[in-house]
Amino acid sequence: MKNIRKKRRTLFSLVLLLISIIGLSSCTQKPEDPDDNKGPIRTEFQLKSMSFNMKFENMSGGGDPIHTWAIRKNGIAEALKNYDVDIVGSQELQCWQHDELMGILGDAWASVGLPRFQKNSERCSILYNTKTIQYLEGETLWLSETPEVVGSKSWNSAQPRITTYGKFLHIPSQTEFYFFNTHLDHKSSEARKNQLALLVSYMQKYKEYPVILTGDFNMYLSDEGFSALTNCSDYDNTFSPFLQEFGNEMKTSHGFSGGTSGSPIDFLFYSLEKLLVESTTIIHDVYQGRYYLSDHYPVYSIFTLKENKNIS
Repeated sequence: MKNIRKKRRTLFSLVLLLISIIGLSSCTQKPEDPDDNKGPIRTEFQLKSMSFNMKFENMSGGGDPIHTWAIRKNGIAEALKNYDVDIVGSQELQCWQHDELMGILGDAWASVGLPRFQKNSERCSILYNTKTIQYLEGETLWLSETPEVVGSKSWNSAQPRITTYGKFLHIPSQTEFYFFNTHLDHKSSEARKNQLALLVSYMQKYKEYPVILTGDFNMYLSDEGFSALTNCSDYDNTFSPFLQEFGNEMKTSHGFSGGTSGSPIDFLFYSLEKLLVESTTIIHDVYQGRYYLSDHYPVYSIFTLKENKNIS
């Protein structure tokens, strides 16, 4: 009889111990977040971006006799893949060149941007990798006193000049940002100054987001025409953190002649408040050991968010 009672007490004690363990486990277990299994996983924002004047060529020919578009387009596509680029501000692509390049890149890439004339012509397209970037909204503007009038020009500009911009989503981190791309006039300093001032006024509308500007500015940073940016404390160019490393080896426009000594006219600018620049590279790659990718070297910068904060 005593043994039975003893066994009952032991069994009862085990039950109590089991109940206490279960209770303790339920108290310390993290409650399930209903959003844990919803949407993409948030990771650190890192954006690999490029400004790339790809050199126009007429369909009828007349381009550089050695560095032809028929060859260069494959080198350009290879470079975008090799550098794992997320988003590119391109300049000088004629519509037919744009379509051929996008055909090589395939479904993994998309683009936005209108031609600067009503007919099929040169554009400032923004190309982006659809695996990492989603286009949300945007437009093409004419850098003139009438920005929404197709083909308009002002301030003695030799040609109509445009900017394409948009709001994009960095898919891995779910971070929204604005990306602008432009090509300023090649002859008139008055036009460049006013075109850039107009462009910056649009950038300022979205300053609560990370903002990036790429382009062929057709002038050196020391030119007075850059004042709209150089006098604005909200932005800086991506060469600035690395000037000591570059020294005088900063040439970006080389006319298919190569060389590195000189100053850039191709830049990426970025929001100082929102973004950090991990690195900036002037890409001197030669396709198949012989062919320049363009008469401009692409400029490649990698961005992260300050304090890794999501802005979306």
